[in-house]
Amino acid sequence: MLANVIRLSLAVLLLSATAAGQARNDLYSPEPEWDYGEVGIDFEIYHVFKLVNASPKPIHLDSVQAPCDCSWVKISDSALQPGDTCLVTLKFSTKDFYGRTTKVIEVHWQDPRPRYLQLTYSATVGQFFGAVKPEPVSLFLIPGQATRKLSISNPKLPRIELDGVDMHGDFADIKTIKAEAAMGRSLELELTAHPSLKAGTYVGNVRLSIAVEGEKRPLLITIPIKIVRY
Repeated sequence: MLANVIRLSLAVLLLSATAAGQARNDLYSPEPEWDYGEVGIDFEIYHVFKLVNASPKPIHLDSVQAPCDCSWVKISDSALQPGDTCLVTLKFSTKDFYGRTTKVIEVHWQDPRPRYLQLTYSATVGQFFGAVKPEPVSLFLIPGQATRKLSISNPKLPRIELDGVDMHGDFADIKTIKAEAAMGRSLELELTAHPSLKAGTYVGNVRLSIAVEGEKRPLLITIPIKIVRY
């Protein structure tokens, strides 16, 4: 009986190892899910998914399909040699949403049969847990304006602490001024546009990960960014 149990356990382990190996012997994304967290209404926000060809043969992507008119996707390259990486840039409009929403991008190719990979993104639009809300809800720098302050108010939670910053866009830097906030206080950050920016409009966003005292999961907040230069 014990021998049978051992053989069964070994078989399960081998199957698991085989499945894991196959999962990384194909086209895959190191981070196939992205949560924008909480964000304001009627903004365009961005994210870049990475795709990796871990197979021993070339892969040609047939299509990358957005789920609705609210989203737009673009790939950096459709022909991937073994070991190659390409980027899938997503733009998502929160205009027609309120509350929690989750959507899926589909990446299609032939191998030689039809194959597809799903990339998932989520957002909570127009709602802010514990009234922890950014002020302003988006960062807009007009021509001649180099910096903009951002505060994250904490009106009623025991304590919050900034523990992660993910920036989309290489046209600005964000600096933490105050990383902790007790009840009635605010986190404070500062966005600074790169002084070398040429004339044009630059758009992106920053996602903040905020630890909340007494909560296991961090609070995620995305703030849209727009910088105009003449």
